[in-house]
Amino acid sequence: MKQSQEDYQQAIQQALKSSQLERTDPKLNNNNYVLWNQAIEDELISNNKSYFINYTAAWCITCQANEKIALSSQKIQNYFKSQDITYLKADWTNKSPEILESLKKYGRTGVPLYIYWEPSMSEPRVLPAILTEKIIFDYL
Repeated sequence: MKQSQEDYQQAIQQALKSSQLERTDPKLNNNNYVLWNQAIEDELISNNKSYFINYTAAWCITCQANEKIALSSQKIQNYFKSQDITYLKADWTNKSPEILESLKKYGRTGVPLYIYWEPSMSEPRVLPAILTEKIIFDYL
């Protein structure tokens, strides 16, 4: 547990040092995520395709720490690919009304929020606000 706290604190420091451009420039996503919109989510559901939504913002330090610690890890990215889970990012940096409406569906008014859905589920699963690789694997 102590190591996880140290990793988390280190990731927060790294997130604080990172530029907003680095975190939000779509050219830098290396195709490991799809930018979220409701139509894409609806299409995935219609096609019985699993997805993971990362509701995030450049100004959200917890979001950036979770990205560094867990979501951008090779283990998680490889797992998403191997399990055919579409990784979506809902970037709320500029407080999009469409993203706010989606957040409200889950009783939220802000980020971070992490959602997982697969065809066998009647409702999407909400993950904790603080993530590690282990937490993600436990919830998936």
